[in-house]
Amino acid sequence: MSKQLYRPNRTTQVAQPKVYVGLMNVQVNGSAASRFVGKRAVPAVFRVECSLPITDSFAVPLAGLFGAQGKTFMFDFVDGVAEREVVFDVSGEWVVTEEQINAHLPAEQRFSFAGLNISIGE
Repeated sequence: MSKQLYRPNRTTQVAQPKVYVGLMNVQVNGSAASRFVGKRAVPAVFRVECSLPITDSFAVPLAGLFGAQGKTFMFDFVDGVAEREVVFDVSGEWVVTEEQINAHLPAEQRFSFAGLNISIGE
């Protein structure tokens, strides 16, 4: 006697590929970064480079981890580059994801972004 497997009759949904208009990269203190480890009250220079010549201001949200309160920093892009000094006044852990970078952009204007983890100690 052979066993028959139960296979529910359901429609398979195919995920649509994400379409990006450009790519964003981050440097912290002059080095490419996917993770930044710093100290409270010590300035760090964040440079965000975009593959498109954007001249506009963007709010970049940082999600707090492990009880850290989220933060939002403004970045002013000129010809696809934004650079600003950031000082964290408290220690904690934060993350910036591709979803956060694109949160307020229409689907046809989204950017590919690898993400950034931020650890600030005392």
